[in-house]
Amino acid sequence: KSVIEAIPSYTMQTVHIPRSIYDEVDKLCRSFLWGDSLTSRKIHAISWNTICMPKDQGGLGLRSMRTVNNSFMMKNCWSLITEPNKLWVKVIRSKYKCQDGAIPRVEK
Repeated sequence: KSVIEAIPSYTMQTVHIPRSIYDEVDKLCRSFLWGDSLTSRKIHAISWNTICMPKDQGGLGLRSMRTVNNSFMMKNCWSLITEPNKLWVKVIRSKYKCQDGAIPRVEK
């Protein structure tokens, strides 16, 4: 779990990844988990949705890349709204000329 989820999470913390990319990453994770290769495909005895369930519900506790990426983006949005003194928030607000309201509004 730590190997499968750790590598893409660094990028997902800062960038919204397109659906095609995280679908491909999920596909690679499934192939790794079930031992698939380019030449042979193993039987997948358990659905990916079951594997992504929490451990206490019978899954392996893996998370869908789509869910993880959306969570990281929401965390960044929350920081943008609630922590205006952070350097990266000041840079983003300055770069995109955000107004000073509680929810930043970008003007063209």
